[in-house]
Amino acid sequence: MTPLLMLKAQTGQYSALFNRPDTLQKEKERYRNELAWRREYRNPENVTLDPNTADPQLILSKDLKSVRFENTTQELPENPKRFTSGPCILGSEGFEFGILAWEVEVGDEGYRAVGALKESAGRSEAFHLGHPPDKGTWAIYLTEDSVKSMKERPTKLGLHLDFDCRKLYIYNAETMNLIWAFYVDVDEKIFPFFCIGPGAQIKITDVEL
Repeated sequence: MTPLLMLKAQTGQYSALFNRPDTLQKEKERYRNELAWRREYRNPENVTLDPNTADPQLILSKDLKSVRFENTTQELPENPKRFTSGPCILGSEGFEFGILAWEVEVGDEGYRAVGALKESAGRSEAFHLGHPPDKGTWAIYLTEDSVKSMKERPTKLGLHLDFDCRKLYIYNAETMNLIWAFYVDVDEKIFPFFCIGPGAQIKITDVEL
């Protein structure tokens, strides 16, 4: 199954900016041509994880840069920001303008989802099963099957959020090849978004310019 069809199967609809392979290819070519100046003008963000949003099955590092899944449920204080029906977590800071970038080591095992989420999106829905952009989530979902269908096996992802173009680009941070592009048309804060399943761990790293 191709990544396009995998996303459709998980969300019930095409969840990317483009639903035709030829159109997506054109976007990849345009992104590649613009990459040089984008690397100069993007604003690397020091993204940290927000423990107030973490599902009780997620364990955070002391520096709030890494998170892993544990098959136990912690007793955490109730918080309206907290995810309660899937192993998800947000970045501590939301963004409203500019050209921003962050990178994430996703490893090569377990269920992982990386992307962005609008501030008003619900926190009690089944994000770990896929969540469509019309509900305010723009992410790629990495599973063993979806990774096998990709030309590359990404272990480090880069995210490039451009409010001027209203787009979120997700790319292989090691090869700089674009994986997916989302159209982000909202007028509210957007937060880095992560889901981590059994056997998985992610780490937010410094952006390499």
